[in-house]
Amino acid sequence: VRESHGGQAVGFWASGRPTNEELSLLDRIATEGLGTEAVWLDPCLHTLDHVPASLVEGPRVAGFDEIPEADLLVIFGQNLDEHHPQVASRILRAMDQGTRAVVVSPCRDLLAGAATHHLQSAAPEAIAASLADGTGEEPNPFRALWMEAARPLLIYPLKCLPLLRETQLLQAVERLLSKFPAKVLLLFPRTNSRGAFQRRKGRGLNETRGLKALVVVEENPVGWEDGFRDLVPELELLVVQDLFLTETTGLAHVVLPSASFAEKGGTLLNTEGRAQGLQPAVPPPGDARPGWAILAEISRRLGISDVGSTLEEIQRGMRWEQVGPAPVARRPEAGSGAAAGPPRLQHMPDRLGCLWLSDTLLRHSDDWQREHQDRWIEV
Repeated sequence: VRESHGGQAVGFWASGRPTNEELSLLDRIATEGLGTEAVWLDPCLHTLDHVPASLVEGPRVAGFDEIPEADLLVIFGQNLDEHHPQVASRILRAMDQGTRAVVVSPCRDLLAGAATHHLQSAAPEAIAASLADGTGEEPNPFRALWMEAARPLLIYPLKCLPLLRETQLLQAVERLLSKFPAKVLLLFPRTNSRGAFQRRKGRGLNETRGLKALVVVEENPVGWEDGFRDLVPELELLVVQDLFLTETTGLAHVVLPSASFAEKGGTLLNTEGRAQGLQPAVPPPGDARPGWAILAEISRRLGISDVGSTLEEIQRGMRWEQVGPAPVARRPEAGSGAAAGPPRLQHMPDRLGCLWLSDTLLRHSDDWQREHQDRWIEV
């Protein structure tokens, strides 16, 4: 494809699941090996293209440790106790210590039940816009709490609203930060969505004219992107690198089996922007290989000669200032003493054990499916 149509005819569809090392190799393959731009389409990332980076990085962006320091917590969204339990636990502890909280969500979940006010019928983007623009459409008790607060903190889990509404909410939050002494904490939806966001660039699905080959890395766009099936007939080559056979692999010309997070090393960037290390617990099954090993071999075959053959060599070749502000968190070596366990989440409900069929690993685990047939799903 490169010889017939040029490097610009090759695109890359990445997600928020690959490690920073794999994203770095993808970037090098696209720019150095093919002279093109990758197509970064993690479902949350195209929303953030419409808002300033100041909502993700900068002095007005809060970390987890700043939750108890706020005197008012405003949570736009629901089910943080299930999707972001660490943040939910910190919010609940802050509430126990007297911090006032307002939840703007149609769902009466664990946080809404413990909050000072639960605005169940209001649209989050309308509430934020009213506060920012001073139109007075928000309920009076909430307005009074907001005006009294000296250190309000706005919390929003990305992908909680449809694209247009989420964009409107984030734009209103930006205006709030410019007018009030508030901070914001955005919660990213996937394992390494933050790392993918920091590297996002390139074309979108509506800019695929002339695309003849596509490499999809740990994503199943057939399952959620309506326009993907229309794109496939125009491709001469579709390569999918994934853990399991999905609807997208069924349309691929080449499938590259990759290892799961428990079978490879690397680093991830959490929602705070802190780099966290992965260590393989078990070897990959069958012909599966770590994603970084697959992409490193592709890099060398495209003529990028200085790509390392081990994870450590690849990491030494990365520009670590792009990975995150904090040191990489590693597990202690064997014999160096037991590591401190994570804090116990005392407020988490029993239903955290429910089975979510959308989870890739659980959906393909026959043993889990067989042992948890009585689990329920909340929609």
